[in-house]
Amino acid sequence: MDKRARTLEAIERKRRELIEASSRYGLSSKEVVKKSQELDLLLNRYQCIKEGHFKLS
Repeated sequence: MDKRARTLEAIERKRRELIEASSRYGLSSKEVVKKSQELDLLLNRYQCIKEGHFKLS
């Protein structure tokens, strides 16, 4: 599996975690904010991979 596919899978997992946490704790909870920030990082990573600016080992 390539970098792009692995990152997309990680994005989908984090998205599901975020939805579950927001349902359980509410949108402004620390848990949800943390998951949202983690998702942002993954999305940024994916964008860099897509544009060829980011190399994963």
